[in-house]
Amino acid sequence: MSIDTVILWLDRWLLRLDLLLAGVAAGIVAIMMFLTSLDVVMRYALNSPLPWVYDVTILYLLPAAFVLGFSYTLRSNNHISVDFFARWLPVSFRNFWTALSSAIAGIIFLYIALIASDVAWDAWVNNDVMFGTLNWPTWPSNAVIPIGIAPLALRCFHSALCSARRDLKLPDVGVHLTEEF
Repeated sequence: MSIDTVILWLDRWLLRLDLLLAGVAAGIVAIMMFLTSLDVVMRYALNSPLPWVYDVTILYLLPAAFVLGFSYTLRSNNHISVDFFARWLPVSFRNFWTALSSAIAGIIFLYIALIASDVAWDAWVNNDVMFGTLNWPTWPSNAVIPIGIAPLALRCFHSALCSARRDLKLPDVGVHLTEEF
């Protein structure tokens, strides 16, 4: 089995995970929109607001919607990138630095995922809560961080491998919605 075959197999596996997490993030955004709209209707039409909506949205839904799409964003090349000078660099030099920076980013994100996992575990063991309208457990919002950051670390390592193999072309993910406008 060649290294290119392994890289393509890893890409297919990671892309499935990326699509799953991005789909969950999209669903969470829809839930946030529904809950916020429901709260507005209840508040202004029926004069009976839902006091827990803000806590659920800020503590659980917003962090999940934010981090779960990171890896897909990197794979589909929709992240913020400053490549003004990179276009004029020799391809081999650019690939070397891309591979090196991706590997370093992967190490940093893996470290963040490990630390965040430890924080989530401590919150679970200590039964940490955030006081609000109800006592909300904090471990779910802590646990979503490593769930979103670990695939990003894997995607960075995969990106480093792809940059080292400059002849390898990954399959296109598809057209991003904002490109159609």
